[in-house]
Amino acid sequence: MKRYTLILGTAVAASLLSTPLLALDRANTSQKGSLLVFPKVDVSGNHNTLIRIQNDYSDSVSLKCYWKNGTKFLRDFQLELTKFQPIWISAKDGGGTYAVPPFPVYQPAVEGQDAVPYQPEETDPDTGAVITPSQPAQPAIPAQPAQNINQDYLDKIGYTIDENGDISPSGSSEVGLPANATTAGELQCWAVGAGGEIRWNHLAGSATVVDATKGTAYDYNAWGFRCLVGGNGEECVVADAGRLDLDGAEYEACPKKLMGHFSPADEEIVDGVFVTQNELTIASCNQDLDVANQQFHFTMLSFNVWNEQEVKYTGASQCMDSWHSGLLGEMQNNGEHFTAESLMSKVARFKVKGFKSTTCEQADDEDTYEVDESIVTEDAGLLGVMATTYEFGTGTGFYDETGTSLRGVGNMNGFIAYDSDGEIEERSAR
Repeated sequence: MKRYTLILGTAVAASLLSTPLLALDRANTSQKGSLLVFPKVDVSGNHNTLIRIQNDYSDSVSLKCYWKNGTKFLRDFQLELTKFQPIWISAKDGGGTYAVPPFPVYQPAVEGQDAVPYQPEETDPDTGAVITPSQPAQPAIPAQPAQNINQDYLDKIGYTIDENGDISPSGSSEVGLPANATTAGELQCWAVGAGGEIRWNHLAGSATVVDATKGTAYDYNAWGFRCLVGGNGEECVVADAGRLDLDGAEYEACPKKLMGHFSPADEEIVDGVFVTQNELTIASCNQDLDVANQQFHFTMLSFNVWNEQEVKYTGASQCMDSWHSGLLGEMQNNGEHFTAESLMSKVARFKVKGFKSTTCEQADDEDTYEVDESIVTEDAGLLGVMATTYEFGTGTGFYDETGTSLRGVGNMNGFIAYDSDGEIEERSAR
């Protein structure tokens, strides 16, 4: 028996040693890292998102961060975390421990106005009564285009945004733009030094998404990617600076698939408790944050869904770029696979992956030479968050929300490209 145990133990150890390191080097939401990704930032209406980041090390570190809304508009900023410091950021106004730019929200175009000269008082020549009060001079107001949107991206996928921020399709692209694309998106932050990205596997983060209208809030943990090269504080670069390779060699790889479970909307899960909606937010691991040379990356989300009787539903899908948010039951194709009527089950599970598909692709329109409408898809690793809203009773207006980061399955390479020429500036806490 002892000999058998020894042989078995040796075999197990050998098996573990022979397991590829890539199987372990995958981002998740339970560990610290040098790169943090927050897939869900929402400042729509009365929503706000509170970001929390902590530095679990006895020295200070600089972070490079990018807000990105659903139209692919980018806004970068910098942070300095002191030793063992936790910080918080209010996405809506940029307040918190540090003053940072707020999350970029669409601002409509402003029509120009000519300068108006001073207008003297006009009086009645007989009575001296004031007919028209004097009017102060008005300076000219220059015309301004719409702010905080990426017009090149909107032109590519064929969408327009009116002065109220309402989104509508104007072309035939299969890529959908979420209704909250101008007021929601994601955040990425990673440790940097004077030469670019560095190893600093001591960062952790979480987000709280608040809905003041419903009086609800939910939390989720940020996805953490460890740097796998060098020592602490040293450059985290295998190939090129200005690009974070999420490949299991430089930084940890991305999940190849995501896995989640849910109770269908409009289902009474226990007496008097109803699920009103399940909102899924997905961020691709193929990200281009280079403002001057930004490239757009598209993929198709493909879902497999199972109910509690183990019946499998296939065919649900959604064409997306590098970020998408929407209700499970409103997926572009076969969204009914997530509904109570179809599942006939109070609980279900799904797996989703991003892959190359001609269904989502389109060629450039040669008649519009000033706009590139071509869309090419690619396989993509995924990060995700799901939020569920509950109502207590029917029509009572008493709500609650829960949120969770999805679980990763398998490994897939990804990247974050950015402009590494910008100098990192230290900022003092308020």
